Amino acid sequence: MEHCDWLIFTRTGQVLTSFKRSRCAAGHKAMWHENWGGLPLEQFLPHLEPKPAGLRGRLFTEIYRADEVAGPLSAEWAERLGLTANRVVAVAGEIESYSIVKVMGTSTCGIAVAPPSRWATT
Repeated sequence: MEHCDWLIFTRTGQVLTSFKRSRCAAGHKAMWHENWGGLPLEQFLPHLEPKPAGLRGRLFTEIYRADEVAGPLSAEWAERLGLTANRVVAVAGEIESYSIVKVMGTSTCGIAVAPPSRWATT
């Protein structure tokens, strides 16, 4: 499980077999791709290493975009953070123009977003 998925999983109190995984993490870390029907074909992984044979059928099949709701903030985390439990938790963070977001997991990057008109030089 990728760190960003683990944070959402723990903050919403979902069960492991049905929590909402991030499309971004699934693509980068689990090689998920829509054209393949999700994860790599069962025949692929044993070509790299025999031990994962049969693993695909035990893994996730659904992934979710960053703008989708993962669920409400759990009562435990609402109390720990001093918030109400009716807060909605997104599958991943949203970024708006002129903001900077640090994305941290097994790798780290900084993302800054600005409209294309601001990129032009005179």
